[in-house]
Amino acid sequence: MVTNRNMLLSFLLISGVALAASQSCQNTSPLCGASPGWPLLSMCFDHDYVFASCPEFCGQCTCATDPRGPCYNGGTRGGNPANYNERTCDCNCVGAWTGDLCQYCGLTCVNGVLDSSTCTCRCSPGWDGPTCSDVCADSSTLCGANPGWPTVASCSVDYVAASCHLFCGVCSGGSGVVVTQPTTTTQTTTKGTTTTPAPTCPNGYALIVNRGICLKAFNDERTWDEAANVCGQDGGLLAMPKDEEMHQACVAIKNSVNSGASFWFGLEDRQVEGQWRYADGSAMTSFNKWNPGEPNNQGDEDCVHYLSSGNWNDLPCGSRQRFICQTAPR
Repeated sequence: MVTNRNMLLSFLLISGVALAASQSCQNTSPLCGASPGWPLLSMCFDHDYVFASCPEFCGQCTCATDPRGPCYNGGTRGGNPANYNERTCDCNCVGAWTGDLCQYCGLTCVNGVLDSSTCTCRCSPGWDGPTCSDVCADSSTLCGANPGWPTVASCSVDYVAASCHLFCGVCSGGSGVVVTQPTTTTQTTTKGTTTTPAPTCPNGYALIVNRGICLKAFNDERTWDEAANVCGQDGGLLAMPKDEEMHQACVAIKNSVNSGASFWFGLEDRQVEGQWRYADGSAMTSFNKWNPGEPNNQGDEDCVHYLSSGNWNDLPCGSRQRFICQTAPR
């Protein structure tokens, strides 16, 4: 019996002839092909119940000839021990692809744009994760330690980029890359090579490299004027998002501290109602990120803060909010 079975199975494996036409290619046990576990392929030769229960696993038939045709978008037919009985030859999809032929993208991008050709999300600045639902952040406390590890140059190393998304600008969306520069720079002249200290930010501030500005989000609540005084102690002002790049940088900084909270920044109209000016006295231009219906000046609202969404809202200056400071590197 065993010898005959061995001969039959060997013939099937060599010729590729499918015998189980009446059952298509249906394994009747979820364990067929489970690895490590039961059964081993060698058991098809000397265990009748394995040969009977695992026709696809034992080579009696092949999912490659399934009448439904090939799977799309990298999917493969058969070979998944979780699919058995009538599902033995179902498509095993990869990534977020789904459907009987892996023809549909099952991904929803919360804060980003879906690339339907690859079934991946292109996240908006400050957002991260497969569905852009995670606030951009570093998973290691070492990211951006200054002086320390790593430097910006280290972002070319895979494990640094993987654990330092905020520091390395992985989810900056092409603007407002929040990084800390190396502590030294090297310059070669006709007189030789010299190494000099590079500009650095005050403790806790992050450098917006392409703007030459240091930003820090404070997690304690102050009035607008109190917050401005704290910024002044560091030689700076409340942050001034005068364009999209600085706006996105401020949003990323505040979200890295507390994505669900509101933060003051440097914009107010206390001198003349409706004439908004930044903390440095310059007038607000056409760029703004007002929340729909704002500013509405309900209750003498003369100072501006970030809502958790990243939109702007006017609020009484005496309200207590977290805040964002900016200063120049030293």
